[in-house]
Amino acid sequence: MIKNLYYPNLVIPARLRAVKNIVSLGLLLSIASSWKLWTSDHLFPQAPLFNIGFSVTHPFDYILFVLFIVSIAGILVARRSRPFIVSTVLLGIGLAIFDQNRLQPWFYMYMIILGILGFYNWRVDEPKKHVGIYMSVTIVVGAIYFWSGIQKLNPNFMSSTWEWFIKPLERILTPEECIVTHKFGHLVPYMEIGIGIGLFFEPAKRVFIPLAIAMHLIILILLSPLFHNFNHTVWGWNLCMILLVWFLFAGETQSRYKQFYYLSEFKPFFAVVLLTVFLPGLNLINRWDSYLSANLYSGNSARVEIYLTENAKNKLPYYIQLYTKNDGGGLYTLQLKKWAMAEMGVPGYPEPRVFNIVYKHIQAITCCDDEVTLFVDEKKGLLADV
Repeated sequence: MIKNLYYPNLVIPARLRAVKNIVSLGLLLSIASSWKLWTSDHLFPQAPLFNIGFSVTHPFDYILFVLFIVSIAGILVARRSRPFIVSTVLLGIGLAIFDQNRLQPWFYMYMIILGILGFYNWRVDEPKKHVGIYMSVTIVVGAIYFWSGIQKLNPNFMSSTWEWFIKPLERILTPEECIVTHKFGHLVPYMEIGIGIGLFFEPAKRVFIPLAIAMHLIILILLSPLFHNFNHTVWGWNLCMILLVWFLFAGETQSRYKQFYYLSEFKPFFAVVLLTVFLPGLNLINRWDSYLSANLYSGNSARVEIYLTENAKNKLPYYIQLYTKNDGGGLYTLQLKKWAMAEMGVPGYPEPRVFNIVYKHIQAITCCDDEVTLFVDEKKGLLADV
């Protein structure tokens, strides 16, 4: 029994049904902890992907939000889930177009996987097709680990992100153990890269599956209320990744059709590779967005500072003033990340074009253009100097 749990024999259709349910539940969990993000019921400015000239306001924002939730729920409960999968993807794309802040890494991954499953007719008598769909989903998951590791190969990961991540452990570890924990951070990028590659090979995956699961459990513990109590939306994502790794990679598929040759039978596979394997590589030279490239908790994304004079700060709504910090010399800094997390439950989308929208919004509500300054520190491209 223990062997079957560690190394199960599951047919590909059963695995895909599990993936469908896992992704739907994960999406619902993350949306539940960031529900204001999906409506216009927040002061943090929306950032439309295109200059469409209008925004979705109350009550139409709530109508779209409810339709989105009902559509996701339909994936879980409907006997024929394909129409609900398609409608969820279309609604998700629409919601992201109206506000880029919704394009969080977990949302992007869920939409791609559901987009792949939208081509599946949930029949077991077309192995060539469902094998291509199954392998496309595995590539999405593997690419996330691979690029997440690559993104962490920068000095800021150790000096800022990793230091912040392990700091709560000082309460329970000795100074000597803290030093060892700090040094372990040097291995984290290579561990993630190894997971992204090793999951596709026997017997390597027998090592990397438990390693991936252990990594997500540690992340969950350190981000939980026991320690950081931070970014609740990624709690569901980490649980989702644990289950996806097991249902996609553990054991045998009981399919003689599991060959890369059958990927050619699934034409959208090439779009999947483009979105998850090739385009994230462009982020290394700052030609593709960080959140679409598994660049999360790497310490290397675009950063912004909005400086205000005391006069401009006092003209902000009181709720926004709560997220300003006195830098001395009569200047205040608007802490955008804290503001976004407090209102929407997620960090703002870390791209200069989004920062500029926020900057113009602050100028408009203070009427002090000359007293509000935007400073953008763009992401350091890992290959920018090559």
